[in-house]
Amino acid sequence: DTLLLDAIINHNTSDAAATTELWIPERIFLFGFSSGACLAMNICYNRMKQGKLPLGGAVCVAGGLRGTTLQLPDLNSSKSKRNDNECTPILLMGGGQDASYTTSLLKADAKLYNSICSSKSDLVKTFVQPGKGHDMVKHQAEIKCMMEFFAEKMVRRMIAMEGW
Repeated sequence: DTLLLDAIINHNTSDAAATTELWIPERIFLFGFSSGACLAMNICYNRMKQGKLPLGGAVCVAGGLRGTTLQLPDLNSSKSKRNDNECTPILLMGGGQDASYTTSLLKADAKLYNSICSSKSDLVKTFVQPGKGHDMVKHQAEIKCMMEFFAEKMVRRMIAMEGW
């Protein structure tokens, strides 16, 4: 639920002096399958639309923006464009044989989110597992793709380097 996530983040980041809080938005990652993937991507989109800090990332398996009822912006308007630092990075994953969330929908969602965020074309990364239907992550190639995404996007505070 977006309200619960916002409450957790706002509670723990409301005091600017509290730098040791655990729930810093860039350290929060979402993972969803099917309708959960739609919810995860919708949360990322709504946070961007509301001007809130982006999350660390989201992995959306077999679902995306098209499964939601959100109001999409006018892409021709300069007001609808966001900077990359306002957008949560997303990994969209699907199956080549998925009849519910087809490869064409996956690619269209990636293109739409990228076009809202910036001119940068790789904010949303995509991975399609050939021969797979509407199913959870289970192939080695899918797991490798997720691990690479997490390795690239996870931020780790280097306490030893602070105070220089």
